[in-house]
Amino acid sequence: MMIFDTEKQAGQSLQLGTAARRALDGLLSSIYKQDTEEWLRLQLKHIQGGNGLHLASGNGMDSYMLAHLLDAESTLLGIDEDAAMIQTARNAAVNSNHGAVKFLQADPFCWRATEAFDFIYTRLSAGNWTAHSALLYLLRANQKKNAVLLIEIVALSEFKAYPYNHAFARAMELIGMLETTGDKATQAELLLQQHGFELLEFNTAMPAFIPNNQHNIVSLALEACRAAILQRRGSTTEELNALLLELREFEQQNDTLISRPGLLQITAR
Repeated sequence: MMIFDTEKQAGQSLQLGTAARRALDGLLSSIYKQDTEEWLRLQLKHIQGGNGLHLASGNGMDSYMLAHLLDAESTLLGIDEDAAMIQTARNAAVNSNHGAVKFLQADPFCWRATEAFDFIYTRLSAGNWTAHSALLYLLRANQKKNAVLLIEIVALSEFKAYPYNHAFARAMELIGMLETTGDKATQAELLLQQHGFELLEFNTAMPAFIPNNQHNIVSLALEACRAAILQRRGSTTEELNALLLELREFEQQNDTLISRPGLLQITAR
């Protein structure tokens, strides 16, 4: 999953954020697995012998799930800028029994394909729309005519919790600072149109409570966004450290309930 920062940060906060993003990627894949798989199966049922791209492939969990939905003649390339995630995905190939999946480490904003793709899938955070615009430009340049573009958008600021907790509420407020306000579906449609895409369908995977052992996804999201929050001067290191301590304690309480955000699923060409 891509989380767009306004600037790349140096130092400890970036290192902690990188580790958190890696863990966050795996948890998001787990909590949305069923909804993502059902949606992709429907969207890709007519793809025969095609070649696909999974941009921001992370640890490869979703890539292998996606590959198993394809016919034997189709291929899939997973791309991620994180070398450690790419190595994890390649190591998982031993147990995947699906030789049609390959992985490449590359910066998505600099990479250019040697061939065009029949379908492209990626999951994005509801963040910097300028960065999303640059990404759509890249995707348009690397897809075949009438290729299918499949995008999932998750707003990390839209987790819900019960009972009320100050650290949780403040975390959602801080993460929300990094997300463009307004209706995500409308913004996505306008952005797609600007880049010459035709919107085919919007779908929404509805909010749902997540298991207790996945509650740490909220503190991971805050840690992953730490560098960007500090860069925007939305908080201080001292406040973020205090919030994370309180939030982790809240996540571990037996009576805590946490609901995932709805997942916006977009099909375009």
